[in-house]
Amino acid sequence: MSHLQAAHRQFLVLVAEFYRELGSELPYFESEAENPVAFAADADGVGLTVGYDPRSIDMNLFVHCVFGELPAHDEEGALRRLLERNLPLLRARGMTYCLDSQTQKVGCYLRTAVAGVDVHALREILETMAREAARWRAGHFLSNAESEGEQSIFDGAAFA
Repeated sequence: MSHLQAAHRQFLVLVAEFYRELGSELPYFESEAENPVAFAADADGVGLTVGYDPRSIDMNLFVHCVFGELPAHDEEGALRRLLERNLPLLRARGMTYCLDSQTQKVGCYLRTAVAGVDVHALREILETMAREAARWRAGHFLSNAESEGEQSIFDGAAFA
């Protein structure tokens, strides 16, 4: 079995375990080791995307969440806060904030090795991104209350 096939198999097992833990039926989808595949997930009412990308041999699992639009009243301030928070978030959690060049929506992105993630780590990743999305939607990381509670996202080890 090639490295690509092994990583693909690990992703399929992870997806099956994820749905089993949720008590949901695994949706039918066809997937080959050479092709990217993704599925929608939900954490605390926040939509996320989890996928497998074989083009990145070692970092083949990705998780993405769209947070929403920049605030019209303070785009510059919100972008500055994202930049200030980006490096600590990357160091602590392996995640990074991003801005979609087409939609101008803010999101959060993680890429890691599927071999290093079990179903419990995946749920933690999804829950962490969902909390960050909720905080973004509540105040775009601009208020003092946001600053006071932000340290917890930067504490702890990266997911993988």
